[in-house]
Amino acid sequence: PPRSTLFPYTTLFRSQDRISYDNEFILIIENFIKKHPDFSFKNAKGIIFFTGENGILGYNTSHKNTGNKFESKKVSAVIKKLKNLNWKFGSNNYCYSSENSLNDLEFAKQLNLWNQEIKSIIGDTILYAYPYGIHDEKSISKQEILLSSEFKIFFENSMQNELKKYGNMIKINRKEINGKTLRNNVSELSKLFDCSNVYDFQNRFVDFNINS
Repeated sequence: PPRSTLFPYTTLFRSQDRISYDNEFILIIENFIKKHPDFSFKNAKGIIFFTGENGILGYNTSHKNTGNKFESKKVSAVIKKLKNLNWKFGSNNYCYSSENSLNDLEFAKQLNLWNQEIKSIIGDTILYAYPYGIHDEKSISKQEILLSSEFKIFFENSMQNELKKYGNMIKINRKEINGKTLRNNVSELSKLFDCSNVYDFQNRFVDFNINS
């Protein structure tokens, strides 16, 4: 019998590529800077911190994928373009797991996978952001593992403006900006912008407390 008889209520759609220039952060920022060139100091862009467990930039570069070499080749062209646009790259380790959830051996294995699969694509980097922005100061051995992979600048999440130097490495606090921090850290973020002007009142389910 014809397909319409077997599936009378099914409508089949043919997939197609869709190209858009305003649906993800890289192009949104690039387009904004074109209109407001004074926004970017010395053409500075952002730092993209990669994990690797699920590939990067939508390409399945994982060793678990039999076509990972082909995917790596395709994403290399994207990386080259981003570098030309002055974007920087860093590591979030291979899987986005907190330090305390991994022993030293597991941590080293994850970092080794990142070096093999991601560093081989994006090139050398000295930038490392701790997963969840949290670093255990007692994890001296894990920090030594990171230093052995040539990372020198480390990022934690905090609303405090701090920069700490330890020998040949630097730790920097970065401000995590999302719906929760926009609601709860109005004063801390006030030097950057007015949170009430940034908050998405239309689509957020949690009300913005102007007195927070």
